[in-house]
Amino acid sequence: MFDLRENPFVVLGVTPRSTKADVNEAFEDALLDAHDVNEERRLNLARQALFTPNERVTAELGYLLELRPAEARKALTSKAFEQWFEVAESTQGVAKANSLIEAMGRCKDTAACRSLTMNLLDCWSGITPHDIWLQINEARSISDFGSVSETDVGRGLDRLRHAHAEKTIGLLDGNSDLPAVFTDLLEAEIIPTDRVGEKFATALVASYTQHTSGALANAADRSLESLQDFVRSGSEKAFSDFENELSSWDRLAQPLQLASQTKGADELHSQELYEKVRSHSLALANEEARHADAARITRLAESIFAELPSAQTQLREDSETLDEILEHSAKAKVLAPLVDAVAEARNDLYWTSKHLTKHGFVTSAPDPIGRIRKSFDGLLTPDLPIELRDDGARILRGLAVELFNERQDILNAKSLTAFLASDGRWFSPEVNAQIADDDRELAKNLGMQHLQSAMKGGEWKRAKEICSELLTLASGSEVADLRNINQIIEEKIRSRRTSQFVWGGIAALVIGFLVFSDDKPSSYDPDYSYEPMSDSVEMPADSGVAAPSFPTDTSADEQEEIAPSFGGGTLSLPQLRYCILQGERLDAARSMVDSFQQQSNFNAAITDYNSRCGSFQYDHRDMATVRSEIDQVRDQLNTDAAAIVGPGDATPSYRQPTYPGIGTDNDDTSNGYNFGTDSSESDDSADPLNPYGEADGY
Repeated sequence: MFDLRENPFVVLGVTPRSTKADVNEAFEDALLDAHDVNEERRLNLARQALFTPNERVTAELGYLLELRPAEARKALTSKAFEQWFEVAESTQGVAKANSLIEAMGRCKDTAACRSLTMNLLDCWSGITPHDIWLQINEARSISDFGSVSETDVGRGLDRLRHAHAEKTIGLLDGNSDLPAVFTDLLEAEIIPTDRVGEKFATALVASYTQHTSGALANAADRSLESLQDFVRSGSEKAFSDFENELSSWDRLAQPLQLASQTKGADELHSQELYEKVRSHSLALANEEARHADAARITRLAESIFAELPSAQTQLREDSETLDEILEHSAKAKVLAPLVDAVAEARNDLYWTSKHLTKHGFVTSAPDPIGRIRKSFDGLLTPDLPIELRDDGARILRGLAVELFNERQDILNAKSLTAFLASDGRWFSPEVNAQIADDDRELAKNLGMQHLQSAMKGGEWKRAKEICSELLTLASGSEVADLRNINQIIEEKIRSRRTSQFVWGGIAALVIGFLVFSDDKPSSYDPDYSYEPMSDSVEMPADSGVAAPSFPTDTSADEQEEIAPSFGGGTLSLPQLRYCILQGERLDAARSMVDSFQQQSNFNAAITDYNSRCGSFQYDHRDMATVRSEIDQVRDQLNTDAAAIVGPGDATPSYRQPTYPGIGTDNDDTSNGYNFGTDSSESDDSADPLNPYGEADGY
């Protein structure tokens, strides 16, 4: 460590201008006054240093080079801080730097030491190696010691600079709180003035690193030990200990982190400890599902390793991910009663539908309906975030969707959406819009049932009113279909006469129309969803569903010929036979529908029938012939009807509401209703196929 009083020139009482003879003479004189062997050895080492090239350069740079010999001797008599500070103020270059170091060695005030450090930084920034080289060679030309190269002087200055930095850090540590003072110097003085790249500032950081390396390593070890204790126990005390130990480590590491941060680099000690801390956090989250503990560690690491560039992005992502998991966990806990009750209701939709019909959606209804209502009401409070209330609405909406899709229970599905609409003040505009869309779609489907019933019963004025109401709700292709129905109703009102088979076609159109909104897009994707069994089946006009197989032993005069699509002309006897008997088959098939897939098959057959037999002309004699044949083939017609709807599906399985997790997408399939047309509990009064009405002929 630098010590001006141990400089060889000072020890022997000579100057850089002293000749070899002067040095030897001074050595001999001093040796006579030596008190002991140690003093003699000190004098001998000083003499050797002045005659050794590299050591002489070090001695010359460590002396008061810029002062005249007399001034230097006077300065060396200084003892107090103030005296050395005056010497420093009176000179420049290395003499000034060496004097400042001597003054700092006698400094007892933290603020004064801090000020001297900045003076040293200023002094070293003004030292020019070339000028120092010239001064040394000038003195050597007098002392006759021979010139020195500028390169050697540059190396000597590097050694002196690091010696000064080492002495500065040591002195700051001796009379102040070194980490706090040095951190403050960097933050308040060195970094803001963009001086961290200066050689003396770099030397200070390097000296600080060396000076605190042992303490840093010990602090890191203590931090990891306390972290491991927290991982094992999860106790509050263990985390508090870890927080304290890591903060103590950070206090030591702050200057190093700040210096590296200004260069855009990761400080190595910090990087090493950060990776170990993060690995524990990841293990807690991924292997033990202790997300709250992992989040605490991550948040602490964010503040401790704030100056570590590469860590910030990772920690921010970790923190966001863990916060999301914790949010979903908290959400799951709040929603759990509702989720469980709805899951129970979905497992037995038959009884769910029955209980809703009998008791309504009230808290006094049998469970799970009562529990659903109670748990849902518990969500309607301003104490919960609107996102959570929205999720509750989506879960209840999912039950309404399933009641409609799986049970074709329009009334109870609509009662749930109407209930949600009545509590709309608790939900976001997005969810309210979806609820309104749902309610509108259900209203259309319910209206179509009423329209069908009115047309079946010949209540044409009522049918016209219902059709007009439906037109206000309809959109897209629905409008054209309803206008066609409305035109037919108006014609019926005017004429009071409509062919039974024209009527049969109209009624079939009503049934086919009920699936119009199956693929209507939703305005949002709910987070909690179910998987419907299937989409509506689109059947081609000439599909096998519309033309079931018949017994091969049918006589030639009883053959059927499939009527052409959208023909509208006079049917031959085989074509008329097809339309009449196909109507009988569909009439029988309707009561066999017991699943959504069968409903889809039935709808497709109705659509095909409507396109072929919706409107036609025929010979009255042919009609009489076909009517007389029906009872004879009734059993075969029932068999054909079963073939039209197909086999019944197995009991469907449902996906329970799920919560999105880390790195897992939440596929949603309940963003719209899958509208069917009929319930498996058929209502004969709504039967559209009545082959025994009055028909127009020619």
